[in-house]
Amino acid sequence: MKIGINALYSMSGGYGGMQVYFENLTKSLLEIDRKNTYIFFCNAQNYRELNFEEHNASKVFCRASRGLSLSKTLWEQFVLPLQTIAYGIDILFSPAYIAPVLISCKSVVTIHCTKYIKHPEDFDSTGLFVLKTFIPLSARKSDKIITVSNCTKSEVIDSYKVPPGKVAVIPYAAASHFNPSGNMAEFLNEKYGISGKYILSVASTKPHKNVQGLIEAYIKLKEERGIEHKLVLVGDKRPLLKHNWFSKYSNWQDHILFTGIIPNNELPPLYSNADAFVFVSKYESFGIPIIEAMSCGTPVVTSTSYAMPEVAAGCALLADPDNTNDIAEKIYELLTKEDLKTKLVETGKKHAGTFSWKRTAEMTLKVFEEICNVKQY
Repeated sequence: MKIGINALYSMSGGYGGMQVYFENLTKSLLEIDRKNTYIFFCNAQNYRELNFEEHNASKVFCRASRGLSLSKTLWEQFVLPLQTIAYGIDILFSPAYIAPVLISCKSVVTIHCTKYIKHPEDFDSTGLFVLKTFIPLSARKSDKIITVSNCTKSEVIDSYKVPPGKVAVIPYAAASHFNPSGNMAEFLNEKYGISGKYILSVASTKPHKNVQGLIEAYIKLKEERGIEHKLVLVGDKRPLLKHNWFSKYSNWQDHILFTGIIPNNELPPLYSNADAFVFVSKYESFGIPIIEAMSCGTPVVTSTSYAMPEVAAGCALLADPDNTNDIAEKIYELLTKEDLKTKLVETGKKHAGTFSWKRTAEMTLKVFEEICNVKQY
């Protein structure tokens, strides 16, 4: 098969669940599959940065910007279909929500979530228009839809009225470097100014990530329970500065540390040395940090909302993201009950071991083969 990869959305070196998905999945596909040919259709930025050692992978330069711009969307919808014909593509894989609608070859699209429906405030007007217009069309026109959890599968079926058999659930995973890293106190202090015990969260500062709820729960624990831990937040602090609620907590700046966005390969020491990892988002289609923390041997408190209970699978404490008291109590329970902590560390590591990008790639390749009626093994 000639497998086309629609990489127009991707930004090499970016961050966030979708970029982690693109980089790890495509890397694993090329590692496990040397029989098929892969052609990456790249934007101006990632064309320079995507390089392949594999003889069966190549790239095509597209005069398209990345992201949700109208120019990128027009290229994707009208020029990319012609390119797939020119390069003899058998199946085009679009890993970022939107696929060309007027395509003549087979088409598979990954729809990671329906956040633009649930949280439209996270998008500008152009991005929202593009998503509202082309995700439903992509869902109906593609031969197969991949989602990353059963929760998201249900949302996709309900939102786009597609038959259940058209949707395959293929989960994310943690990258292979997420393992317990031992005592890294000196590194953490020198690199990020972290000293002593701490609670960790890794998330963007978009409203649905519920950073406000976590900070309020943490301050409640400091005031009422007297915990000694600091709160370490991996993410960009700047978007929070415009919110009035954030200015109220200026007195706690010695206890709440924002690291900024950090390289993915530096996350394992942060996870491994935390006494608890807290991820109480109000909406997630999966929640990769849950699996990353478990892989590093860190006990987890996560949310009762959407796909997070499914992903945690009984190996984490669950808190109502809209209830600050519940978040605080679950964190305190994790910090003070050693037997519970030990149990969650053990079960969490075992559960995280059931996910791998190799398995994700194998399941994805199987979808390609089924769509093209090819038996690979």
